[in-house]
Amino acid sequence: MPDEVPPWVENAAVPTVAGLRVALDKPVSLAEAQAWDMFKLNDLFELRKGRRLTKADRKHGNVRFIGATEFNNGVTDMCDVTPNAPEHTLTVAYNGSVGSTFYQDEPYFACDDVNVLVPRTEISKWALLFVAAAIKHERHRFTYGYKWTLARMRETTVRLPVREDGQPDWSYTESVMHGLPFSAAIVER
Repeated sequence: MPDEVPPWVENAAVPTVAGLRVALDKPVSLAEAQAWDMFKLNDLFELRKGRRLTKADRKHGNVRFIGATEFNNGVTDMCDVTPNAPEHTLTVAYNGSVGSTFYQDEPYFACDDVNVLVPRTEISKWALLFVAAAIKHERHRFTYGYKWTLARMRETTVRLPVREDGQPDWSYTESVMHGLPFSAAIVER
């Protein structure tokens, strides 16, 4: 601890909850979608299984270790390990906190309790956040006795807004996410 308070402390801008509550855009109702349809996760994403790495084999480092938790964006440790999954993907826990789904904005190491969803086409961060919410909505169908294995996850369908051509309406999902409270607090990288 310093002997005196540093001068920058007096000028630091500390965000308030009210300031963080701001939305990027006006709210958009889910009822405004032209139509909704079911999409198989395997059609939207390449699904990969994480890899086993025991705690005894991990050393502290700078790479996110994504585990089967519903907290801290799935990060359970920071390790000195080569990432096994790319940024701009979703992680879904199929063991432990089943269905906990998070957007990952940097390369990471996914453990074997987590499945990695890599978009098959270009999808924005905002649309992926929408899909993450849709996937979490399906979690009640799976339990410890009926795990959300990679094979089951490939066949899982999620309901998404659809364009006239039958493709997901990513533009609409982005506008919904931009209209949510706290959306202005999400940092773009």
